[in-house]
Amino acid sequence: MAVGMQRVQKEFVLKNLLENGISLSAHLGDRRTEAKLVDYDRNSLVLETAQPSAFRGKNSVNIYFSMGGHMMTFKSRVKSIDDGNVIVLNPEFIYRRLERAYERITPDDDVAVRVFLSGDALQLDFPESKEFDPVDDSIRLGVQFDPERIASLMKSFRERASSIAAESKIVMFRSRRPSGLPEELIASTGKILILPIETTRALAGNAITERVLTEEEIMAAQADAGHEVFLAAARLQDENLRIERSEITAELYCPVLFRNYAVGYIYLLQGRTGKPFTPATVDFVRQFSRVLAYALNANGYFEGSTRPRARDADLIDISASGVLFAIREVQGRVHEYDELELSIDFPGRSIKTRGRVMRMYASDDATYVGMQFTSMDHDDAHFLMIRLYGENYTGSIDVTAAGDSARNEGHG
Repeated sequence: MAVGMQRVQKEFVLKNLLENGISLSAHLGDRRTEAKLVDYDRNSLVLETAQPSAFRGKNSVNIYFSMGGHMMTFKSRVKSIDDGNVIVLNPEFIYRRLERAYERITPDDDVAVRVFLSGDALQLDFPESKEFDPVDDSIRLGVQFDPERIASLMKSFRERASSIAAESKIVMFRSRRPSGLPEELIASTGKILILPIETTRALAGNAITERVLTEEEIMAAQADAGHEVFLAAARLQDENLRIERSEITAELYCPVLFRNYAVGYIYLLQGRTGKPFTPATVDFVRQFSRVLAYALNANGYFEGSTRPRARDADLIDISASGVLFAIREVQGRVHEYDELELSIDFPGRSIKTRGRVMRMYASDDATYVGMQFTSMDHDDAHFLMIRLYGENYTGSIDVTAAGDSARNEGHG
């Protein structure tokens, strides 16, 4: 475990860095650059570097160096860049005896952590939607639908769909999450999407149009997801152009809602020689989606898909091997060496993993938890490495101090 130096020890280290011109390795996200300490006072450190531009636009920086055969580090914040020198805050602590496998990274503001604790209220392991559908016995069941027999239900759907569309399929979100604009939109809004968007105007005046996404609703949904207005418009235009350049007249995506979860969707494709989708077609797909959700529940499809409701945590730092976060109102419920499930949410991708609590500290308003990952999908682990450290990072911190032949072997 890293050890924080006392004030006198820290002053000794800073003096040696200054007088001996010891090389520092400055880590700014996935960027690395060398620097030297050329001046300092109680509030600031002045760093000389050949690449001051690497610090521009950065808030935090991790500094690593070798002294007397020991790797040391401190975390600081960039204050300003002046005449090619970079001024950073004088850190409260400098740490020695690093034993972590990977460097810890202060995450961007758009990275979040959610923790799942046993005993909390349960939720389904499907994407949550803004729409809520009770999916109860009030569903209008047609004589051609037998909710107790999924196979016959699917057969009747394919027969009906073949008469109104060139292609049809049912996609479930049980083993994967929504990807691409159409899936993202129907999952988050719980409404039907018809592309190209211009074809929705033909449905104007029909009651079913309340269930169909308008262009304004699409733009609003993308804004809620954090997309800038120009990017949102470009994404929608790309979908319209994709259809325009293909042998497709129209596509229809209808979410299958169970309570407030999008558990999948129904997809219809109309070929170039087919007619645009009518209000009757949209109504049929909508009603079938409700029958399908009812039948899935009646046949136990959602059993085993429940999990504790996620608790939001404050992410402090993260590495390829673990994470440090603060979580509120859990004192007495989380203990050292407990194994917890958590979700690390990046823009456009969530990583589900498990970890073991290796250290804890409880304050008046929060519990600080340091976890070591114990289980993570290979593709997720690869994504995490690249997202934190960049394409060429090996997991080691390789720094040779001036006049110090000691090199660190794979510690971060």
